[in-house]
Amino acid sequence: MPKDAEVNRKVEAWIELQRDLGKVPNTVTAYARGIMDFVQFCQSEKIDVVSARKDSIAAYLNDL
Repeated sequence: MPKDAEVNRKVEAWIELQRDLGKVPNTVTAYARGIMDFVQFCQSEKIDVVSARKDSIAAYLNDL
């Protein structure tokens, strides 16, 4: 499976989990927007999203 497809599958599964946990739709939408922004940041910085660590998250937050 191509790397982008794997990441998209994991992101969609995480978003679906938030729905299953009973999060309200606006919260799920906000979470989805945030995680997709993080994924795009990681791709632009050549960071493996799945194995991202604290320093990657710190770099993302600094970039906001």
